[in-house]
Amino acid sequence: MKLLYILFILFWSTSSYSTPMYYTFEGDVVFVRDDAGAASIAGIGLGSLVSYTFLVDYDLDGTFTENGTTTTITDSPGDHFYFADYISGSAMSMINGGSGDSRTENNYGNDHSAGHKGSLRGNSKDELVGINIDNLFVSELSVGDFATGISWAYDNLGNNSYVRSDLSLVSIKPATVSAPPVYILFIIGIILLVYFNHRILYAK
Repeated sequence: MKLLYILFILFWSTSSYSTPMYYTFEGDVVFVRDDAGAASIAGIGLGSLVSYTFLVDYDLDGTFTENGTTTTITDSPGDHFYFADYISGSAMSMINGGSGDSRTENNYGNDHSAGHKGSLRGNSKDELVGINIDNLFVSELSVGDFATGISWAYDNLGNNSYVRSDLSLVSIKPATVSAPPVYILFIIGIILLVYFNHRILYAK
């Protein structure tokens, strides 16, 4: 019985973690510059309704990837970085392969203590999507809070399309995170417990 208690303690302590969250922002486009033509191809113009969903995990480091090499973005005085990933929404697509920066990948959020601001960045430099928040960190956001959305897309000549939108946070949902190795270890522990108890019982 003591062994069973220990196994339960190990199981719960190992499987406890902060849950990543999905943040979905939605709102209207307030500015468009379309030198690359990406906005018109996406059907985005002034007044268009756009949305952006990010996955945010405050327990993981923010990263920047270039040519297959991933760099961890470390905290600095006044700046706290964490993992963020653009999941879906109204991001524009690069034109004719983009400017060559499609080999990059932004996966980070930033809480900036000076001015008390938050931001999220996702996608490659050629299809960059960002969320900017004034007077709140991302971790402090509630449904209904306001933000500014930015979206870039480049063509192969270096021209770009840029869209800015006034957004509000419409939902915050926990991501389902499974930890199969933990459950497997727990099941193995139970099997071993039953096996040894069985041997002890029949050895008497």
